[in-house]
Amino acid sequence: MITVTGLVQGVGLRPFVYRVAARSGLTGWVRNTNENVMMEISGPGRDISNFISCLRNEAPPAAEIDEINVTEISQKAHNGFSILESSNLSEDITEISPDIAVCDECLEDMSKPGSRYDYPFVNCTNCGPRFTIIEDLPYDRSSTTMRSFVMCPDCRGEYETLTDRRFHAQPAACRRCGPLYELLVNGNTASDNIDFITDYISICIHNEGIVLLKGLGGMHLACDAFNVEAVRKLRNIKRRDGKPFAVMFRDIDSLKLYACTDNHEEASLLSWRRPIVLLEMNKRGIQQVPAVLNSGLKLIGAMLPYMPIHYLLFRKL
Repeated sequence: MITVTGLVQGVGLRPFVYRVAARSGLTGWVRNTNENVMMEISGPGRDISNFISCLRNEAPPAAEIDEINVTEISQKAHNGFSILESSNLSEDITEISPDIAVCDECLEDMSKPGSRYDYPFVNCTNCGPRFTIIEDLPYDRSSTTMRSFVMCPDCRGEYETLTDRRFHAQPAACRRCGPLYELLVNGNTASDNIDFITDYISICIHNEGIVLLKGLGGMHLACDAFNVEAVRKLRNIKRRDGKPFAVMFRDIDSLKLYACTDNHEEASLLSWRRPIVLLEMNKRGIQQVPAVLNSGLKLIGAMLPYMPIHYLLFRKL
């Protein structure tokens, strides 16, 4: 019996365990509990040792394993390997996964013909909403805000296919079965067509407008960071007289036109967390970034896109 504690739910650990066990010819099961991830593994001792080593050293990037406890039990006969239904062991709770920035593979899916073409909620086991959609633990689709969206046959097929990137990805969806964005203008729904919505938002931003974009972790207010009047308008709305605003750049190359980065800062910017990183501006940044944005400081809070809709917008901005 193996129990794993830490940040281990919503990070693709169960599918990872399933793949490693199947690849190693081990039998047993894995399940989420409200406290940890538990698994029962049967097989030759050397294979189990290799399995534990993989668990320590090759876990998904967003997983943070605090402890692995191994207990020998009497051998049981298992028919293959399976992911069992989650269970509650006590009133305790495990760590909850943060939301994970969209991965490169999902961005590629958005450019391919099919049900995920330009779909702004594309995700997989390695990326997408977690904390934003979780309502209860253990982490299963039925305990998230995605439970009201019934997966279409294609999404269900991916969800149940061991070798698929969306194997047991709880937020898995596409434009046929998942959530959609709606454009609200003066409180009224104007459209749910994503192409129309991104066109409208882009035009709004180009014309000194302010948009409110619902996304991971809450609402994101956005305007043209290089337009003085737009930034002043945002300051007035936010009642933020002087505190600097953070700027989202299209990509790392665009960011480097205005700010200096070292290897550590660049790695942080590009990580799955997509944090705001405080950077020293270069000569061009000091000359061209309006003082109203960051109170005339020589530092700028910079970040990169983290949601699919950000990438759709940057195509048009």
